[in-house]
Amino acid sequence: MSEAALPEWRDDWALFLDVDGTILAIAATPAAVRVPGRAIAAIASAHEELAGALALVSGRSIADLDRLFAPLRLPMAGVHGAERRTAAGLVRNSQNAAALAPARTLLERWVAAHPGALL
Repeated sequence: MSEAALPEWRDDWALFLDVDGTILAIAATPAAVRVPGRAIAAIASAHEELAGALALVSGRSIADLDRLFAPLRLPMAGVHGAERRTAAGLVRNSQNAAALAPARTLLERWVAAHPGALL
């Protein structure tokens, strides 16, 4: 597609970028993922070009995303939306650990019975 065929960017649009398997290649384990410096630079440039209308979306925690994409501090949705950081830097956590405890116990048992599975 030529640049001339692209729609003009609108002020009411935002770009949401999925992390694992999209921006970053899948690795053997979540801890093995590395972010190339050129990816951080490209994301920083796009964030600036879009006047901040860019956010990362991931199943990872915001703390993990901050570590991976340092020194960037972007708006994000982590833990599949249970954690969110606004453009102003406010972190909202809607995760209720107590309510998830029974599911976690069942999943831990399932993972233990399936070598190679991670929780």
